[in-house]
Amino acid sequence: MRKWVEREEGCMASAKIPRVYVETTVWNFMFSDDAPEHEAATRQFFAEVSRGAFDVYIGKLVLDEIQAAPEPRRSQLLKLVDEVSPAVLECCSAGTSST
Repeated sequence: MRKWVEREEGCMASAKIPRVYVETTVWNFMFSDDAPEHEAATRQFFAEVSRGAFDVYIGKLVLDEIQAAPEPRRSQLLKLVDEVSPAVLECCSAGTSST
């Protein structure tokens, strides 16, 4: 996974490719046998991602939620995250400084 860091001179992602933050529900919809319409739309979205249509971002909280998922879902999700290779948004805790 990539790490995305915003710098004073701007961000490192391309301004021409739309950037999307993908939260936990979207990753889960790839494996939603009980919601085929969501699964189909999500598969289409990730097919577009694989063609480079979007820069995908994920947060640490999403990764934590995936880690807490029961098996076999956790392994499925981790494999998908690894395949997509989203940029991980790092954040600072309240009261801490990044300087």
